[in-house]
Amino acid sequence: MQLRYIKNSKIFLSIEAITFIFFLCIIVFKGFNLGIDFTGGSLFQFQFQQGTTVTAVQSEMSTLASQFPNLKEGIVQSSGNNTMNIRTAPLAESEKESVVTAISEQFPNAQLQSYELIGPSISSQLVKSGILAVIVGCIAIVLYITIRFEFSFAMGAIISLIHDIVMAAGIISLIGWQIDSTFIAAILTILGYSINDTIVIFDRIRENRRKLFNKDTLENIIDSSISQTFTRSINSSVTTCLAILAMLVFGGLTLHTFLLTLLIGIISGTYSSIFVASPIVFLIEERKRKKGKTKKQKIKIEVSEGGIV
Repeated sequence: MQLRYIKNSKIFLSIEAITFIFFLCIIVFKGFNLGIDFTGGSLFQFQFQQGTTVTAVQSEMSTLASQFPNLKEGIVQSSGNNTMNIRTAPLAESEKESVVTAISEQFPNAQLQSYELIGPSISSQLVKSGILAVIVGCIAIVLYITIRFEFSFAMGAIISLIHDIVMAAGIISLIGWQIDSTFIAAILTILGYSINDTIVIFDRIRENRRKLFNKDTLENIIDSSISQTFTRSINSSVTTCLAILAMLVFGGLTLHTFLLTLLIGIISGTYSSIFVASPIVFLIEERKRKKGKTKKQKIKIEVSEGGIV
């Protein structure tokens, strides 16, 4: 039995609108817990001997945090080849020396390779660059879909993408997890993944429209197109989510925000591709059809009146 997606589109779009408004309010009024990538801070790079784990270094940083409050939000990230980056809030010279001494004592073969202080101007530039990257990505997607399909399809896609971004960002804001540059990477990944899912459905709609032109209604064509791609969309999302969940459970703490953002975005993207993007296309196309019909009726009336005169 084929589900009536378009017939029930008001329900799906209402759910989308409510969740969008809710999480947008969370973002506006609660904001984000910004990491040092956005607020500025200190960045250490250490070379450790083979076998040293991120957990061991993070544990040492937690011990130091009892003496130096600025280290409480310190993040340890592996950058390969036994090299680790330690990010902290801005540190005084004495605090910096204490970190280097403590790491050297706990891990005798550790060597400080570099140290830099990230100022507010650099952080501000990163925020602007991140926002610009998302905006440019959205504009490029609108242009691509408009060229490949129609403007109505582009509107359906961009509205569903904005919904996905707000959902992912809103939940991260709600739970208060710290965000850094990997958060922007997750948002851009969501854009790519979600639009791919949407294009698969749009492609099927276009194909079925060509086959069934003047033989069936647009509502039935969209319903059957979604049904034909439904299993593929769900299977792709489930397998991707399982891989992300495994990384979320067994991966390091430093990737948690990135992975959770990605997980939320993919789940939201699957919903919006099926229940938001296509119904919006239908509403825009129906509005265009009714406008065209009204125009034709007006022309007929004018012609008939002209004939009478």
